[in-house]
Amino acid sequence: MLPFWTIAIEALGAPDAARIDAAALSIRVRIASGKACAKADAVVISCGALKTIDVIVPVEDVVKVPVVSSTPHGLWHGVKLLGVPARVQGFGMVMAKG
Repeated sequence: MLPFWTIAIEALGAPDAARIDAAALSIRVRIASGKACAKADAVVISCGALKTIDVIVPVEDVVKVPVVSSTPHGLWHGVKLLGVPARVQGFGMVMAKG
């Protein structure tokens, strides 16, 4: 396994999931594609309570590297483990590769 380093951590600072989901898409994209992403090989968005499927492609468009989000990619990987073909277009670089 290759080592990895965290180069930045950003947060919305909202105390509950309802407030996080209410944050405009543009705010979530701005936070996920911060200045540190210019040095990143990938971006990870981790929050099981946050709807992130709509953020993946806009963030990839800004940062030009793969974006992985915990809930959508965890479920996607589960489908792969079941042996179901998992190449999905429209949800980012990782899912498009299958």
